This record gives sequence, C-alpha cells and structure tokens, in this order.
Amino acid sequence: MPKKKEIRYLAGWEVDFHDEDFLRSYLAVHGVNKEGFNFFKEVQSAIELEIEGDTAVRVLNEYKEVIERNVPLPLPQWKDHQVFFLEKNTKGNHKLGGDIPGEFTLPTIESTNIKFHYIGTLDGKDPHFSWLGIDSLHIAYPLNDLNFGIYLDYSNPNKPLVLNPDTFNDDWHNPELETDEDITFTETHFKSTSQINIEKYLDGSDLILCGVPLWYQAPKVPICPKTNQTMKFVCSINSDHDIVANVNDDSREYLCFGNYLCFGDFGHLFIFWNPESRIMHVNIQF
Repeated sequence: MPKKKEIRYLAGWEVDFHDEDFLRSYLAVHGVNKEGFNFFKEVQSAIELEIEGDTAVRVLNEYKEVIERNVPLPLPQWKDHQVFFLEKNTKGNHKLGGDIPGEFTLPTIESTNIKFHYIGTLDGKDPHFSWLGIDSLHIAYPLNDLNFGIYLDYSNPNKPLVLNPDTFNDDWHNPELETDEDITFTETHFKSTSQINIEKYLDGSDLILCGVPLWYQAPKVPICPKTNQTMKFVCSINSDHDIVANVNDDSREYLCFGNYLCFGDFGHLFIFWNPESRIMHVNIQF
C-alpha cells in the first residue's frame, strides 16, 4: 500500500534541513496550521512540506519553489501551533510595566552590578496560556546588559534564580545608569486575541506575537538545562516608545537605550518556557 501523502507547514526561514538536532527543535516549535502559514509568508517567510511517512519528499518556500527533496524528519510528530497575539487593551488581564508585584522578587547576580528590571506579567489563567501551569508568570530582564540568553529557575514562581550567572560580566556596567529606586514602566494592559491582522502587526508595537516565534536573526530555540527538552515559545515582547520609564529625576537617563521599554537596539525579548521544570529562557534579537 502506498504511503499517504500529507501537507504540513513551518513558520520561518533559514532552516538547516541537514542538521538533525537543529531540525528536531525547529519542528517542535515552528509547526503551524494553514492560517499561521499564511501569516508568516506575508510578514517574513514560511515553508510547505509534502510528507510521505517520515520523509519530506518535497520542501517548498512560500513562492512554491522546491528548496529541498527527500528530507528525513527526526521528529515523527509535531504540533501545529496557533499564531495569536496580545493586543493593547485597557481592560486586558496581561500587562507590561506597572509596579513590581508585591510578592515578586527580582533576580540578582551577586558577582556583578547588573540589575534586573520588571517587564510585566502574563495571566496563566488565560486559556491561551494555561499550558504554562502557573497562575501568574512575572517577567524580568536586565535592560542595561547585552546578554544573549538567560535561564531562570521559577521553582519558586515569585523568586526566580539565574541558572547561568557565569555568562554575565560588568563590561556593560555604567555607574551613570545607577539609581537606588527600582525602575518601572507605564502600566500597559493587553488582551489575547486569535484574530490575525497583518497590517496592524506590521504597523507598530500594539501587537505582541505569541504561539510561534518570528526571528530577526538566526533561529535560536533553547533547550531546557534540567530536562534536555526543547523549550516552548511563549511570546516576543516588542520595544515600545509608549511604555516609558517612571523615574523621579527626569534629568537623567537610567537605561542604556532611552527612558522607555527597549531591548538592545530597539529589539524584541523572546520568552521560552518549560512547564515541567519551570525554567524560563529569555533572549533578545533585533
């Protein structure tokens, strides 16, 4: 009996189909349904696979051009993730900025002068985020440090611990950016929506992409250091001129890239999570 052919879709670009470890993690995170495929092919790039058994007999880009043939698939099954968004809404149950939750303690790195900043909180009771296995996911990141990959242990969800402190140093430390107060940002609320609005997404920072990552540099899917599992994508938070730093002294700049929420060179904060180990990975791309 001939093998049944099926069509599957992947979001993104720069897929190395000849690196088995890379392909395994990529398949686990970037599988999308047809709606997600249509979104990604408009905003960046997307891939269509004609599959027979455990082989992609033809791999096509969004222009229907064949880019690979007869690629063995190291992951026999992968999930088609839904593309959805967090959209600015004053009544939304997710937020960026605002006061640091009273129960939350910012991570620290004792061997350096680097300070973490409170970025925001995702509501784990939202059905889109129920897989997180946590009621409130508080997000922190050191905005004055250019670090390309931080692992945080949320075994205590209100007091995350940095798992890779050895990757930090004081090369970026600037005493002029120091302040005794914890820097917070304008409280901005978001609600989840499954409606795909490509024009609005491309127009600015009012939509936060969730479900499937859109990379600005090479794809970099993290592996959980405790379980050795591919971590799951949560969302990528945009830099935003409208989310400004709330500091008492307006005459000084307390952030490397301006007094507003900014990740590196006006980049994006990518958040991954492993619900089993409660490990978060945060990384910026721009």
